[in-house]
Amino acid sequence: MTDFGEISAAEPGGSAPEQKYDEETGLPVGAYSRYLLPMPPEDLSRDAPATGRVKSWTRATTISSSMEYMGNLTEWSERMVALGVGMRPDLALKARGSEGDRAVLTEVVEEAKSAAGATKGKNQGTGMHGVSSEIDRAIVTAKADGSSPWGEIERIAESVPSMYRDDVRAYARLIINEHIEYGVGLDEVIVAHPDLMVAGRFDKIRYVSGAFAIFDLKTQKDRPGKHSQLPIAMQLALYARAPWRYDTSGETPVWRSMPGVSHERAYIIWLPGGRGEATLIEVDIASAWQWVRTAISVRESRRVKGLYFPLATALPGDPVPELQVAPAPTKLEEDLPAEVPDGPTPEPATGKKGKRRCGRCGQLGHNARTCTAATEVVEEPSTEPEDVPVEGSEEPESAEVEVAKEPLSEPADVPVEEPGPAEVHPLDAWIEKFRRAESQDDLDDLYRSAVEAEVWGEELLAEAQERYLALASS
Repeated sequence: MTDFGEISAAEPGGSAPEQKYDEETGLPVGAYSRYLLPMPPEDLSRDAPATGRVKSWTRATTISSSMEYMGNLTEWSERMVALGVGMRPDLALKARGSEGDRAVLTEVVEEAKSAAGATKGKNQGTGMHGVSSEIDRAIVTAKADGSSPWGEIERIAESVPSMYRDDVRAYARLIINEHIEYGVGLDEVIVAHPDLMVAGRFDKIRYVSGAFAIFDLKTQKDRPGKHSQLPIAMQLALYARAPWRYDTSGETPVWRSMPGVSHERAYIIWLPGGRGEATLIEVDIASAWQWVRTAISVRESRRVKGLYFPLATALPGDPVPELQVAPAPTKLEEDLPAEVPDGPTPEPATGKKGKRRCGRCGQLGHNARTCTAATEVVEEPSTEPEDVPVEGSEEPESAEVEVAKEPLSEPADVPVEEPGPAEVHPLDAWIEKFRRAESQDDLDDLYRSAVEAEVWGEELLAEAQERYLALASS
């Protein structure tokens, strides 16, 4: 059984806190406005007096709001507090003199919200709930008498402020046109889930489309579900599946089993205040029930412990070890390949006095671009077979071969190609790119491109290092 907390009479070493009561039901509440209700019996087949051990029950609205983004509501509430304090200077003075007392500051917050009109919607909803139940009973009574209910409905409409009279008429038309029956007539009833330790209060149970169902009256200006449909659907699913209802109609509260209501669908009656409009909205609570389990799991995860394990503790007087910090490599050095290709180890790129060596001949005083050293040409061995003399086939040394002399002819005109511009060595082009690099990021990009082009070597490394140092010092 999931238990979100049990009520405690007093703090250790302190006095019992002042008992608070719910404004709408008059029932005692504990921390976080949780209902304080006795545990119901395990036997659902019979009613039982509510005399069990009193425990703290998490509200159904708390469970449903676990899956809702509360940032917008929090910001709106903060704006109302600021507006209310601005309208009531006495509240600013009360907060200043509170000396940080939480109870006093809480009173300031609530009074500021009320001054800013934050409770207007709540008062409107509470009042319309009572008026709607009165309309329901008037329709049932007229139906039993075989008379028209509109005379009584008009009397009710005239008894409310003028801006809400059309709302009364719109609600009555919806109930009559949609054939919503009064049924068992349960209004504003608290229900409980002992297995979840969750309790809540639904608006109505009515009979429609061949089944009893949970009905919820909403008087907000925005259509229900405009921002998030899941919280209200989860709330109605919790009400519909609750096994117990808390009956306070008699002198002693009694736990009674819930009547069979639909677990598939519930209904919202949207009656925005002052518009004279009423809309019936069907809600899929069967799908929402799966998210109720998820929300409860999320709440239980907040109590998970034992995930952190201290490994060591530093005590006063312990010696402080020296921090060994390795020099940070330059960005260029980080990108250089770790492996050196096979072959003879190249000579240093610079001499003793820091002069650069040529990348071609290795001498000091010039670079690969201005190097005038002749390129050594290595003759490769011929793969053609040598002429081997064969015995008996030698020609006499004195033998002379006469060659017929043909008359010389005029040479043909052969077009002579004029020399074009001198071809630039690919390596020289890369060296020039490194010399023109304007930032260290440019050098990094050139390095990667040179590696991909397979031209990276000692010459480019020397140019890159020289340009890197120049940029670093500028």
